[in-house]
Amino acid sequence: MICAVCYSDSIVGIRKQIQIAVDLGSNYVELRVDALQNIDYLQIKDLISHTSVPIILTLRSEWTNISINPPDAGRRDLLKNLIKLHPDFIDLEFPIDTPLINKVPKDMKIILSLVDWDGIVKIAFEESISIAKDYDNVIVKIIAKPHTVSDLKQLWKWSEQDRKSVV
Repeated sequence: MICAVCYSDSIVGIRKQIQIAVDLGSNYVELRVDALQNIDYLQIKDLISHTSVPIILTLRSEWTNISINPPDAGRRDLLKNLIKLHPDFIDLEFPIDTPLINKVPKDMKIILSLVDWDGIVKIAFEESISIAKDYDNVIVKIIAKPHTVSDLKQLWKWSEQDRKSVV
């Protein structure tokens, strides 16, 4: 399975990247909403309905766009609005976005992202797996680079232990 990440400051740029990704055989497309200069929900909804592969909407908490102006409260409102667009997948960061899990329709998949190997991944991995086991629509995604062979072995151990396809 191939997932192409589309990251542009405009919907026009995203649309071009999606087309290239699909033409090259991507099975999924991740649309990084946090890169957009302007979040236009109607245009994003149009992308969702006119793309032939499943779309993942992602809104990272590390902001590159100062005009969007979250921190957490503003970002949470943006995520709620993205959930209403009903993409195939919504990416939520663990643990800051976990209160939104119950806002996601059961037929939409949640990607629960753990973003920092030395921090949250090692500290709260078991808790994230517990959430994934409690909900049929949650997949755990680790966005981190193991630093040592021991770290890599830990990933394999978790993978073997939790074969429910949540990692």
